[in-house]
Amino acid sequence: MGLDRARSTARRKFGAPIHDGRISQTLTDDFIKLLEHGPPCVFINRRPQAPVMDYVGPDNAQSIRLLLDHLCELGHERIAYVAGPALSSTAQERLTNFRSGMAARGLAVDESMVLRGNYSFESGRVAAETLSALKSLPTAVIAANDFVAMGIIDYFQQHGLKVPEDLSVTEFDDAFEMQADGHYPLRFEGITTADQPKRDLGRAAGRIMLQRISYPGGAPNSIILPTRLRIRNTTAPAQTKNRQA
Repeated sequence: MGLDRARSTARRKFGAPIHDGRISQTLTDDFIKLLEHGPPCVFINRRPQAPVMDYVGPDNAQSIRLLLDHLCELGHERIAYVAGPALSSTAQERLTNFRSGMAARGLAVDESMVLRGNYSFESGRVAAETLSALKSLPTAVIAANDFVAMGIIDYFQQHGLKVPEDLSVTEFDDAFEMQADGHYPLRFEGITTADQPKRDLGRAAGRIMLQRISYPGGAPNSIILPTRLRIRNTTAPAQTKNRQA
């Protein structure tokens, strides 16, 4: 693929011409080709394949630790995990930390409850349908993001399970700040989440970009920002009785 085609693809994707630099979550082949000849780029929440690229992201290990600590304090041991796509560096990093976090707490990972999604509402519903077919249901689910969590909750609510009485649901990102006054068509108020510092991520990426434009030969930056647990209304103590599907 030529540089002109790569630039054209980037224009279509981002809706604007490429000028001095670009801040991106995207790691397509077209975009990587553009970076070989084009402007500086700061990656947010997706680790670049080349170590010479700038990166800003949340502390995924901390996010997993916060969610697992919260669920374990509530007595949950059968914890399902709905990850993002296999090609997502963020999804892989979180899944790796989920496995190690469960092991550190002496909890077994049931592979039948480790599923993949694509960050969409529908993939959450598909994951919930898969979990509902198990002989023994999980007591809690950690979802890849807001949309997946909403899909999981929607499916289980439609099939007679209550969140959080029957099933606790947590997620990452809090992209739409799913607090109690959120507006979405589900019968619950606010998702318990590992909240990414969205504004701080953007500010950090902007600072790095300005620095990179002014000093293009500098060493690559890698900035990891802390996350925080927001306990809302989708988590509750685990039921002591093992529920059957």
